[in-house]
Amino acid sequence: MRISHNSDMTAPAKILLAAALIFIALGSLFCAPAGAGQVDDLYHAGVAARLDQRFDEAAGLLGRAARLQPENADIWVQLGFAQSAAGQLDEAQAAFEQAVFLAPEYVDAHLGLARLAFWRGDLDEAGQRLVIARRFDPGNEEAALLEQQVAGAQAASGRVWRLDMGASASDLSGALPGWREGTIGLSRKVGAEMTIAAAVRSAKRFGAVDSYFEGRIDYRFNQKVQAWLFAGATPSADFLAKNAMGIGASAKVGQDGGWFGPSVLSGEIAYFQYRDDDVTRISPAVQLYLFKGRAWVTLQAIATSSEKAGWSSGYVARGDLKLDDRLRIFAGYGDAPDLSDGRTIPSRTMFGGMAVAISDRVSAVLSLTRIELDAAYSRNEVGLGFSVRF
Repeated sequence: MRISHNSDMTAPAKILLAAALIFIALGSLFCAPAGAGQVDDLYHAGVAARLDQRFDEAAGLLGRAARLQPENADIWVQLGFAQSAAGQLDEAQAAFEQAVFLAPEYVDAHLGLARLAFWRGDLDEAGQRLVIARRFDPGNEEAALLEQQVAGAQAASGRVWRLDMGASASDLSGALPGWREGTIGLSRKVGAEMTIAAAVRSAKRFGAVDSYFEGRIDYRFNQKVQAWLFAGATPSADFLAKNAMGIGASAKVGQDGGWFGPSVLSGEIAYFQYRDDDVTRISPAVQLYLFKGRAWVTLQAIATSSEKAGWSSGYVARGDLKLDDRLRIFAGYGDAPDLSDGRTIPSRTMFGGMAVAISDRVSAVLSLTRIELDAAYSRNEVGLGFSVRF
């Protein structure tokens, strides 16, 4: 066999061949190292953005890194974390599955898939993923926490009804007669997304008795976002609202299981028509979870607009601490407008109490409250409530 030499090639062919060889050599020298450095920069920038809760930006950066280096399981796991936090659940599912394909014993990937299954309500799939994660890392604390959540959801999945009952007694300063109040409510889950509820509240104050009836609908769009609306009325109202309506929503930001976070942002707008006044209330709030969900702090701003009193504003701060899986204590302080008897009055409130899970179906709450109303009276209240799921 005879091999042709360069001397047999034409001048244009020699030029084209030289250009091709130079292009290949430059690509070998510069492109691969630049690509590796680019992937590393994208990865670290994406992780930093995720930890800073800039989830959409993190998903974009890590997605670019995954396209440049698709064999890197770490990138796919971080991408799954960012996409799940950004609400891109289908994309996160694919990212975690790719990580498992590349590294079958990657515990964080299995935990990511378990958490997605839990958020979607597929408790069997979540349990299976947790079994796999535990097999590779038996002492994993995050897996243990998620197992408790899955077990609780499985126990409650067959209970679509909830009965709430409560009673309170108040003593007022001076010679004013005490108040008495009772509530009873019944709610039912309709599928995994919707809950409908009805409640009756009966109150006795200064010799008059009012009974307020309310209906409510809660809708959960996913594990992070939900909304609600309510409407109520008091026939022949004396001091409670003749008519009431409101709408609100909340969104979870961040992931469960950390020492700091997630946070729940919420807000509600409500309108109350009293016998002698109309009041609009706006109440945004933020709830921050700490110590892997064992404690949380709630800060709520309250603004009211009344035809008689004009604009008023204030706040309520509250802290909750779970001492164990069955006992929780709480305390708080508020400096906000009070609407308890149909008048908008500045007030200061101190409260505290405890919540006890008597069984996996029955829970109870005991609360103590002191309210001081400007230029009016002070009130000490004891409240007791029970919830039964069936």
